[in-house]
Amino acid sequence: MTAPSTPRRGRLVFVTGTGTDVGKTVATAALARAAALRGLAVQTIKPVQTGCAAALDGAPIGSDADLYREACPNGNAAVLDFYPVPASPHFAAGLAGKTLSAAAIAAAILARRDNADITFVEGAGGLLVPLNESETFADVITKLPGVQVVIVAANVLGAINQVLLTLEALRQRGVEPAALVANQSAPALDADDTAAAIARDNLSIYRTVGRIPVVETLSHYPVLRGSPAGQTGSEPENYRTRHRDRDRADAWDDAAAELQAVVDALTAPAESENADPDAEPDDVLREDAARLWHPYAKTHPPARVWEAVRTAGTRITLRDGRELVDGMSSWWSAIHGYNHPALQAALREQIATMPHVMFGGLTHSPATTLARRLVDIAPPGASAASSSPIPDRSPWKWR
Repeated sequence: MTAPSTPRRGRLVFVTGTGTDVGKTVATAALARAAALRGLAVQTIKPVQTGCAAALDGAPIGSDADLYREACPNGNAAVLDFYPVPASPHFAAGLAGKTLSAAAIAAAILARRDNADITFVEGAGGLLVPLNESETFADVITKLPGVQVVIVAANVLGAINQVLLTLEALRQRGVEPAALVANQSAPALDADDTAAAIARDNLSIYRTVGRIPVVETLSHYPVLRGSPAGQTGSEPENYRTRHRDRDRADAWDDAAAELQAVVDALTAPAESENADPDAEPDDVLREDAARLWHPYAKTHPPARVWEAVRTAGTRITLRDGRELVDGMSSWWSAIHGYNHPALQAALREQIATMPHVMFGGLTHSPATTLARRLVDIAPPGASAASSSPIPDRSPWKWR
């Protein structure tokens, strides 16, 4: 087995899905096993799990971490927070008298980031599952600098809409997902029936319309999705027959092999990732040096600059993975922080409706709303609009 280049420590991979029971946990565990087989130090994290009771020592009973440990015995596995009611994290936490926040969950993940070469983080339900009244797991992703995202979906009738909506939601937030894992929960794709034809067409649509690399099938999902003690009993009969005597460790090896290409892509270092910071600049920096003049910088020799690839909150992530704390709020134009969810939501809503329209002879609600709010906060004497018509002093007269 040829080992790839060792990635920088602390790489983060967030595994999200198109809904509940699509195979995120099996995919996360199989990804962890595949990474471990490449010789990487691995950890798996479930930030919030619902429907999980506590043992006498306070540890979760029957959590997803059990499956992580079965698939990757040498890796670290943890559930950071759990609640007994099988519901959305927002609802389950509320019943327990607690409030979740995307910032706190992201901070807990980042605090463990350097414990392994690669950390797989599994969300709960789908991408937009609520954490509180205003945040979802998508907000956690945007607060994780340098995170890569893998989407998991069941390859069945009705999945196309869910996959495309998930892709759109991620891309609207500036996140380009790395891969889609389409779990096989129907008969084999080579079967000559309608279900198989639908499954094959789904894969084609994901690649063409969704524009995302696809793992065609995680074929052992129905076998492995049960607890380590045994299967759930809900698998299709052809799977139970085919794998009745199959050792689960072998099944995990096969599942890991099916996802090995995803792990290789996730751990492949970027061109500048392992480079000396003082080495020859890459294409973006060459283009910059040739064509741009930065504020307050001398023209010759040009001042050195660094390439920024992502922003979140108060931090700027550079191409080489280093993070900067922006103490000047992007020259005072990002006073609420980068990627603020309320501002992003307002921008997305406006640009989808009417990004711009000329103001000559036309008006619109955003303009009148802004004018009203400005007048309301204006000093006394300047807050009331004149009720008299403005006299026409123009020398031009309409004929």
